[in-house]
Amino acid sequence: MSSEPIASLVVPPELRRTLGVLALALNHTLEEPQVRAMAYTLRDLDVALLSRACAEVAKTALFWPKVAEIREAYVRLERAEAEASADRALAALPPMDPSDWRSWYACHDCQDTSFVLLECNGLVDDDRAARCGRPREHEAHRFAVRCACYLTNPRLRAERARTRVSRP
Repeated sequence: MSSEPIASLVVPPELRRTLGVLALALNHTLEEPQVRAMAYTLRDLDVALLSRACAEVAKTALFWPKVAEIREAYVRLERAEAEASADRALAALPPMDPSDWRSWYACHDCQDTSFVLLECNGLVDDDRAARCGRPREHEAHRFAVRCACYLTNPRLRAERARTRVSRP
């Protein structure tokens, strides 16, 4: 494996400062090749959030952390931010009015289930009807498709953030 990508890597000043602070906190001598290697392996992460992750690692680490430990702290912070963002979006919704069912949902098409139920008439040549995707004519039936609000619906985002399973 060639070290060419690492040797030619320009380390952002914010990342260099973050790694320097982490090294000072852990009383670790940080050599330039190690800075470049760390910068190369962490290059896909947001530097501001990475700085916070390094600060979290510095609070608990006894020795210089492995890249995986820094990434774990990064993912924990990223998830916490996603949950907070979903909660803020949910709090910004207008309050539910028990007498008006339309205020109960952020999306009226799927009623916050993330799926829209459609009817297929079973005819392949009918361009006006909802198409289930079957290539031949068949019996009429109901089918579900993902709602367009799936990624933006604040109630669905909040639910995904609450039920997300942590990766090791």
